[in-house]
Order: sequence, then C-alpha cells, then structure tokens
Amino acid sequence: MSRNVSARSARLPLREEQPRPTFRRERSALKRGIWPVAGCDEAGRGPLAGPVVAAAVILDPQRVPRGLDDSKKLDRETREKLYTQICACAEVAVAMAPPARIDRDNILRASLWALARARDSAAGAPEARLRRRS
Repeated sequence: MSRNVSARSARLPLREEQPRPTFRRERSALKRGIWPVAGCDEAGRGPLAGPVVAAAVILDPQRVPRGLDDSKKLDRETREKLYTQICACAEVAVAMAPPARIDRDNILRASLWALARARDSAAGAPEARLRRRS
C-alpha cells in the first residue's frame, strides 16, 4: 500500500475556525440521568521518568465559566482567571501514579489507574453540594 497521496484526495481545510466546546455530550449524559459528569485529563505520559498526574473536574452545569476552552488555546491571564472560577464552583480532584506503578503496570495502565482515582475522588460527594448551589 502506497503512502503517496493523489492530487485528487480531499485535503483538510487549514484556515477553518476550530469548533468551540459545546458540552453536547455532557448535556446528553445529564438528560439520561448520568450524574455527575467528570472531565478528566492526565499529564506526564511523555517524560522518561516521573509520575503520571491525572485530574478530574465536575462542573456545576448551572455555573460553567464563560470562555472555558482548551488551556493550550488560552493566554496565561485567561487561564489563571478561569482556574480561579473553576475552583470556586466545581469539584476538582488530582491523583498521581508514581514511577513504581508505571514500572510495574506500564504507562497506559498507570495513567488509567490515576484517572480512575481522580474521577472517584471528585465524584465522592459533590452531587449533594452541587445540587444545593442550583
């Protein structure tokens, strides 16, 4: 199979505006009675040494901060402002998989383990607190 791309192949548009977060999946889950919905991410899978750190955030659907977007697309000032707003109205949990777990289980399993711990920590008791805020 050749990797050459023919002149007739469709090309991705380069100047098309990136879609903004829609929270479509989150709204769909909430409509189906799935609560809480946590956004999760990890960092540290690329380095050769060190832990994998994972975080989970459960936003109050009634208090989603304006301007929320991928942190890499935000300038430092906006990121810091949103951080303060998120911490004021959301449940945030962080978990870490140490190097020993990475060595024992492999990087993927250690990442998933850390993500699950963060999710479980964030989802512990926020439902009652978030619902009271509404």
